[in-house]
Amino acid sequence: MREIAYTEGQIRLDRAFNTTVSIHMFFKRAKTGTRRAAKRLSITAAIATVALTAGCSSGSKWAGTWEIQDPGTEDKLTIVLTEDGKAYVNSPLASEETPEYLELPITRVSDDAALPDNSKVVTLEEAISNSMEAALESEGQTYIGAMARGQQAYFLENNKFSESIDELQLGLQSETENYKYEIAAVEDKTAYLTASAKQPELQSFSVLVYVENTSDSPVARMLLCGTDEASQTAPDKPKVEEAGATCPSGSSPM
Repeated sequence: MREIAYTEGQIRLDRAFNTTVSIHMFFKRAKTGTRRAAKRLSITAAIATVALTAGCSSGSKWAGTWEIQDPGTEDKLTIVLTEDGKAYVNSPLASEETPEYLELPITRVSDDAALPDNSKVVTLEEAISNSMEAALESEGQTYIGAMARGQQAYFLENNKFSESIDELQLGLQSETENYKYEIAAVEDKTAYLTASAKQPELQSFSVLVYVENTSDSPVARMLLCGTDEASQTAPDKPKVEEAGATCPSGSSPM
């Protein structure tokens, strides 16, 4: 279980880190970052392909020039397998006028060409889709995490939680292309926040910020939960027990 306790000084540092500029710059780069992540996946897939086919003996049917294409972006990578068992992949960072090829240090370690019985085969398109979903879901976690830290700082300063996102002064929008953010419920010692996905393939998240009394002074804690499956409904409000807060059924600590 991930529970985070904050002192007043730590919360002030977190608030400084989560300024409007830093958060907005993060999401300004989100779409570009997703595309780059997909392209990196293509490179990884190309290298993995070479790893399975290179290192072959002279005269192998695998020797030749091969091409792998990203099904989402249609970016292409060229793979060259030589007769002497060497493998090269063209660098995506090089210009068309001056192509560069990376030599891959691959060594054959076995003649076994079969996958293990318990292997799961994933297509490149599926892998890219999963990577893009993870990039979008990171928005939900980042936003709601910033909201939770803002609530902790607000409680220390005002001895109560805020019912307004704007009042937290984080420069966060209540809704983006991918998520809707809400302060769903506020009580004396708890604040329940939600990030509900607007796309059916994404996870949703919720955070419970709660105050725990200690021998010295109240300690602000938070628990972030994410749905176990893709869902457009945020997890229910976590319960607070003697051992701490727990995520509701159908969700897990993040």
